[in-house]
Amino acid sequence: MIWDSDGEPYIFSGNPGEQITRYTDNNKKFYVTYVGAGSHIFEIEFSAFPDFYKSVADLIDSAQRRGSDIIGYINQMRIDLEDSELNEEDIERQRLENQIATTYNILNARHNNYTSAIKTFVFNLQKFTEDNYGSVNNFLKEEDIQVKTVFADISMVVGYLIDIGNIEGNS
Repeated sequence: MIWDSDGEPYIFSGNPGEQITRYTDNNKKFYVTYVGAGSHIFEIEFSAFPDFYKSVADLIDSAQRRGSDIIGYINQMRIDLEDSELNEEDIERQRLENQIATTYNILNARHNNYTSAIKTFVFNLQKFTEDNYGSVNNFLKEEDIQVKTVFADISMVVGYLIDIGNIEGNS
C-alpha cells in the first residue's frame, strides 16, 4: 500500500506477504517499508518521488541479477562435475547431477521468468508514474533518471517500453 500525505492509500502490490508503504511528513519525505515473506523488512527514506522511483528500480534490478549470478554458479558446478574424473556410473555422482539440475531449473524459472508479483508491482509503479507525472520516459528524462537493463526489460514485459536513452550505459 502507498499512502499520500492525507492518509489516502494507493495500492502498488496486493500480494500476500508483501507490503510497500509510502507516506510524507512535513518535510515532504517519502518512507518505504517492504515486508516480504519471512523476515525481509527494511525501510528507506527518500526526499522525493524520483528518488523513490530510482531506488526501487535499482532494488528490483539488483534482486533479479543476483538470481542470475547464482544460476551461473550452479551451471559452472554442473560443467565442473561433467569435466571431473568421477565415474559417470557412480550413484553418488548421478544423485549430485540430478540435484544440480533440479536446483538449476528451479532458480532459472524463478529468476529468468519474472514472477507475477514483480510484474504487477512494476506495472503499478509505471502506471502511478504515468498518471501523476505524464509519460514514464518523459519523467525519466526530466528527472535525469536512468534505469538498469533488467528493470527496463520487466517494464517492457508489462507494457512500458523504456527509451534506450533512459537505460544506463546506452546514452
